[in-house]
Amino acid sequence: LRSDAKQSDATDGDAPADDEERKRRRKLAHKFHHPNSDALSAARALVAFDAAGGVDDPRAAEKFCVEHRLHGKTMREMSDLRRQLLRILSKPPPSVAMHATAGIESLLTPGAKRAIAEASAAVNKPPRGEKRRKDPAASSLEIGAPGETSLRRALLIGWADRVARRSKPSDVREKYDENDNTKATRYKPAMLDQNVFLHPSSTLHRSAPDYVVYVDLMQTAKRPYVIGATVVDAAWLVDDAAALTSLSSPLEEPAPRYVRARDAVVAFAQPSHGRHRWELPLHAVPLTAERGGCGAFAAALLSGAVSAPMTEFRDKLAAKPSLCARPEGKSQRRVIELIHALRRRNVASRAALIEVWRREPRYLMPEVRDWMKSGMGHAIERAWPRIVSGDAPAPSSSNADDDASRGRSRVPSASVAGGTEARAALKAKRREAEKRAGGGGTGGGKKRKTVVNRKALGGGPGLSIWD
Repeated sequence: LRSDAKQSDATDGDAPADDEERKRRRKLAHKFHHPNSDALSAARALVAFDAAGGVDDPRAAEKFCVEHRLHGKTMREMSDLRRQLLRILSKPPPSVAMHATAGIESLLTPGAKRAIAEASAAVNKPPRGEKRRKDPAASSLEIGAPGETSLRRALLIGWADRVARRSKPSDVREKYDENDNTKATRYKPAMLDQNVFLHPSSTLHRSAPDYVVYVDLMQTAKRPYVIGATVVDAAWLVDDAAALTSLSSPLEEPAPRYVRARDAVVAFAQPSHGRHRWELPLHAVPLTAERGGCGAFAAALLSGAVSAPMTEFRDKLAAKPSLCARPEGKSQRRVIELIHALRRRNVASRAALIEVWRREPRYLMPEVRDWMKSGMGHAIERAWPRIVSGDAPAPSSSNADDDASRGRSRVPSASVAGGTEARAALKAKRREAEKRAGGGGTGGGKKRKTVVNRKALGGGPGLSIWD
């Protein structure tokens, strides 16, 4: 976008002044630089050009371009194109209305419609006496804004076959001439075999990100450069450049797991991109019951991630729940029976399990009971209605058996609900019992320490949320 107009020759006496002017203009030229994208740098310049008057005020627009070393004709064409796109989004022309209106209405949210209306008002000439409105695109181009990320992903979708990755030092073997000892960072395009470089004028030249998407290549006498580079995340390539990305089969390590927020079992696959088969970060893929998601769901069910009351029985299990999702557990009888019961009904999510429990409340109870330690099967049978409904245990009855085993009389719940008088009477009875036993009441007798029975509360080694 920079103007190539030649400056008038300066005399020796004007050289210092020209240097100052050149530095000032260079600083203004960097005003629109976006650290993540050359394309978004051009978008910043366009937003500032429209705010300065754009095509509605040619004199102010020309002054703006000269001041910031921008090409006036290119800026006017960009501004006209932006207005045309805004008109199409706000009101499709008759030739495409019957085909595009339904699609546009379904894609644009109320917030997007408001933003289009505000942007249209910002780029068009305001009525006499009114100030030009603030352009909403300015905030969308700020670093880290949701709009900025969406624009970079949109560029990746549009130029999916023009992705380049920074070359590792061990991969650099190609030289362009005998004297090519440059330390410039090399990039390897996904669909080409040659090395390319970031142009020195690029805003990414110093940061040298791992992955970029570019608009074009420019071959010079020295080396090829990428034009219009934008930083992209390697994880985006799986979704935004799916045609050039392939996924491996689900990996055994890391093992599949149940994600409660998504109510689904996910496995991890190894993506590879482009003709060079670059390995990308692991990608989570949904794992249905038919594809082997029952093992991870069984482990989540036993650990309490599916139904919270199952957390009471963590320390009563005969084996670790994670065994259901691992290859070494496939030979154990209890694992085989539980997974087979889930697979028979295609259950690998909480929603599917609840649907089966509505018809068969005792579904999975025999299989889960087989996971209990010897003598603990009756406990899972008593708690099964709460497991099916997902309710927490009632605190009033959780310690009844434990209190009876220690020979202490339990105060009825009605007396406890009576308030401070019932508690005071209970304390008085305890003091009398201590005196009869030879204690000193408030004197020298030791205060009895109350011990919490964690096993009775279902917490095991550490207290659970039900405690």
